Amino acid sequence: GDWGLAVQKPSRMWLAVGLVVLAGPRRRLTSDYVRPSASAFIESQLMPVNHQCALQPCSGQVHVTLGGPHEAMVMFASATDATPSVVEYGYDAKHHDRVAYGEMTSYSQLMSFNPDMVTPPIGLPTATEAELLKIINTSSWAKGSASYDNPKELSARFGLQSYKNPQAYYGSPTLHHVSLSPLRPGQRVYYRVANDDRVHSFVMPAASEAPPAQPAGGAPAGDGARAPFTLGLCADVGQTPASNASMQALLAAEMRCDKIRLDYPPCKLSSPRPDWRATSATRMATILGGTLSASSSSR
Repeated sequence: GDWGLAVQKPSRMWLAVGLVVLAGPRRRLTSDYVRPSASAFIESQLMPVNHQCALQPCSGQVHVTLGGPHEAMVMFASATDATPSVVEYGYDAKHHDRVAYGEMTSYSQLMSFNPDMVTPPIGLPTATEAELLKIINTSSWAKGSASYDNPKELSARFGLQSYKNPQAYYGSPTLHHVSLSPLRPGQRVYYRVANDDRVHSFVMPAASEAPPAQPAGGAPAGDGARAPFTLGLCADVGQTPASNASMQALLAAEMRCDKIRLDYPPCKLSSPRPDWRATSATRMATILGGTLSASSSSR
């Protein structure tokens, strides 16, 4: 099944999670939102690539997450390491009077192909047999070398690919991590990452008050003062029009979400498609993750 949405004003350290079972009835938890029916994968033109920058390609995959006290961490990706790990920010939408510097990293990984990529048990294929064979095939340039390979069938070539084939390596974009601190509790922060003219914003959590003292032998003190914000949960939504509707619902005013827990892998290394680094999935996640302070998890 697909995960639905839950919005919870936490009074204790737990979250309500909504599970929509495809074969069973839909359930409503703490919000009136009902996820639309399953649909085809979202069209790329519905989530256009960002072109608002001085030097193409622009930075993207912008996300913000809460750090330590009075801290937020901004993450974004760029095509090369020529883009600095810099974020301009402030409390005015048009005037960013602060600059933060961070660090960058990148990685490479040998691709692994799975039969589910071509013939998935559910949903649409993420690759065609011809696309995978093209990556494996090195006959046009590696003749006479240890890297030579010219497979005719894919069935016996699933699994981890050959380390001798440079075409089978994925190289990540440059990943930037920048800490913004100290930030004022309860204030909206406007920010812009390097080589991206778009301005994102988020609101820092309000300052927590000390819980009332617990009388000797009395009942436990209430937890309300330790949980001054509303938490939304978004998990495994996929990358369809229904997925987009779920993310837009979390942004809607009636949800009143202050912070989001976003369990959503921003990229899938199992996909060898040449355009996957700019898929609609990552651009869709940016709409949510760049706007509300979100903690994310790639499982």
